[in-house]
Amino acid sequence: MRKLFLLIALFPLCITLRAQQMPDLVDEVHLDSLIKTVREFSGEDSARIDSVTVRIKHRVSSRGNDLAAAYLVAKLKALGLTVMEDDYRSGGKNIIATKEGKVNPENIYFYGGHYDAVADYCADDNASGCAAVLECARITSKHCFENTMIFAFWDEEERGLVGSSFYAKAAAGRGDNILGVLNNDMLAYDSDSDHVFDIHADTAAYNLRMKDTLLYVLDTLGLDLKPQLLIPGTTRSDHASFWRNGYPAVFFGESFLGGDPNPHYHRSTDRIDKFNLEYFHELVKLGVGTMVQLAGIIPPSVEYDTISSCDPFLHRDSMYTSSALIRDTLKTVSGCDSIYELNLEIIDLSDSVIVDGRTLIAFDSTARYQWLDCADHSVLTGDTNQTFEVAFDGAFAVQISKGQCIDTSNCVQLLISSVDDPRFSEISVYPNPNDGLVFIDLPQQAEWVHVKLYSGQGVLVYSETFNEQTELQVEVPGLHGWYYLKVETDEFNWVQPLIIR
Repeated sequence: MRKLFLLIALFPLCITLRAQQMPDLVDEVHLDSLIKTVREFSGEDSARIDSVTVRIKHRVSSRGNDLAAAYLVAKLKALGLTVMEDDYRSGGKNIIATKEGKVNPENIYFYGGHYDAVADYCADDNASGCAAVLECARITSKHCFENTMIFAFWDEEERGLVGSSFYAKAAAGRGDNILGVLNNDMLAYDSDSDHVFDIHADTAAYNLRMKDTLLYVLDTLGLDLKPQLLIPGTTRSDHASFWRNGYPAVFFGESFLGGDPNPHYHRSTDRIDKFNLEYFHELVKLGVGTMVQLAGIIPPSVEYDTISSCDPFLHRDSMYTSSALIRDTLKTVSGCDSIYELNLEIIDLSDSVIVDGRTLIAFDSTARYQWLDCADHSVLTGDTNQTFEVAFDGAFAVQISKGQCIDTSNCVQLLISSVDDPRFSEISVYPNPNDGLVFIDLPQQAEWVHVKLYSGQGVLVYSETFNEQTELQVEVPGLHGWYYLKVETDEFNWVQPLIIR
């Protein structure tokens, strides 16, 4: 019979995780995810768009690339991003997805690449860059950032940077506060596996700072890449549209202009089987890490609680019966992660009592003890050890405690006269413990024998009379726990504790 006390010690402590979390997000860049995207976007495999199976056979603007645009829109909306289809002219459509910053939403960083092509497949140019931007969107969509990130997929790059030029000019007209543009274009061809890649910048101070951020991230992550700086860099990709409108931008990718050009450039033989996958993976990590560094991740806040419970503990529909470290990820009103960490301690109290002759032993060896007389529920003064020597017939219990948790055992009935009387030494009861089948051997035959079984609380649960027998069999299916076996004849009464499992 348990007296329950719930000791709850709450020590809430709000902290932030380690300041540097950029490498943790980069670890989430998965090569299998990148390969899947490239294969679908370059038409190697079928793709699902709004529950419809399609094949993106090409992304050539002049032949209509709305299917490719729809693929991007579906992917980005599934991430919970705000998506805009920027129809800047007939036959030209940029896809723009926004993740608004929580601290400085007016500060904008772009991660982009063109999605149009000049032939079928065109996996390197530029399904590779689009896969990188989608992977970054997938990873960062689950986190909060100080500044706004825009994931851009430019149309008609192959026709003269048309899509990005329209957008950059319009942004300048609006006065958009674009603090940096990271451009991906061709990320996966490395014929000699030397892992050299190109960084294109110009001499403007803000573009050099963008270049320095790339190099910082490269060094911080320890990526297997070798940078090759081209200053002034090429104006043949979409970053140049932002240069022309006064915005900081940098372009990085495979060493196409630096000495290792892709011979399948602008041909339908540009397919994923030509990729250097390890190289591709490293370059995408660089891009994701740079965007996380620029946008400024907001680490989750963490609140710690410590709870000690004397009983099983219910937390969020789960019942805990042993100590545990419980971690929940919640959302703040602003949509950012808040981690609640509960150090739960379940104080285990065992209320079992072992009977050894005339000695009662509390099973739990790590508690404090007070033995009780069940006749009047009185405290047996001075009896505070784990063991208790019974001096008189009666029923006894032990109260055990740990901290503020208190538990009391069932009453154990013990007849000292039965324990000490030598006449009963030849009575045998076996097995003990047992599974409900008990054998009793008597030293001599009696005209009648009453066999009774009492619970620890003194409730009669079994009674049977045997006539002129010395070998008795008692079967009590369905019982388990501590019981008292009483054997009565016309000459004696004898009691022994019995355990039924």
